[in-house]
Amino acid sequence: MTTAGRKPVLRAIEGGLSKVPPPPKGLAAEARQEWRRAAQDLIERNVLAKSDLPALEAYAVAYGMMQKLQPI
Repeated sequence: MTTAGRKPVLRAIEGGLSKVPPPPKGLAAEARQEWRRAAQDLIERNVLAKSDLPALEAYAVAYGMMQKLQPI
């Protein structure tokens, strides 16, 4: 059995984004909505950098697909 360690502390990023960038073209409506929600949350925590945007896009696309294929 393993023992749980401390969670890493999120630290503010120097030069992080200060406003939500527009979602990439071609995202479905659900994906665009999640892009805006997640980006705003990450910006408020000062942890979103320009280099994170491809990962945010992949997440938003996956979220949009899940919403389309699995109605809640």
